[in-house]
Amino acid sequence: TDTLTHTFQTELQYKRGGYQLELQGSISSRSDWEPWGLPGNTEFSPDQKDYLRWQASFAKTWFFSKFRTFSMELEHLDGSDLDRFSRYDFGIFGDSSVGGYQSGLVRADSADGLHLETGVNLGNLLRFQLEGDAVWATNEETGLDNELLAGIGIGGSLALPWDLFTNFEIGYALDGPGEGDVAARIVFLKLF
Repeated sequence: TDTLTHTFQTELQYKRGGYQLELQGSISSRSDWEPWGLPGNTEFSPDQKDYLRWQASFAKTWFFSKFRTFSMELEHLDGSDLDRFSRYDFGIFGDSSVGGYQSGLVRADSADGLHLETGVNLGNLLRFQLEGDAVWATNEETGLDNELLAGIGIGGSLALPWDLFTNFEIGYALDGPGEGDVAARIVFLKLF
């Protein structure tokens, strides 16, 4: 069934000297919450009409000569009364990106992650990076209990002529339910 979800979200960020601390929380309420899926679906619960999500992350970026950088991020994702539509996602466009994982492949009620990234950034013209991700995800409903999701990726962006900008990423899943999968995206943006 279709429904509208109303969300109130608050976020606190602190950035200084290459350090970044971020705290985020949201409360959501669905206008209607009726049984969905096939008759007899055991995933539906009326308690999931309203749900909470919160996350905390800490990151540090080191800047080296010749436009090189290295960064590390630690994160914790959690919530209550989450269902298949509100759980955390780990694809390229997900709540926490893991190289090689497609959006929607794994959803979790809680997760802890470590993300490493190194690259070269030449102003706004060229950015190239290598990424490594490890996330331990838990979802009792699907049997995930601190399941390791690990992947590596290559990404970057490039400014092109005619105010055209491209961004790309390709990843390979090293461990977990998506092991051996490849996920990629390429985006072209026209600036006006």
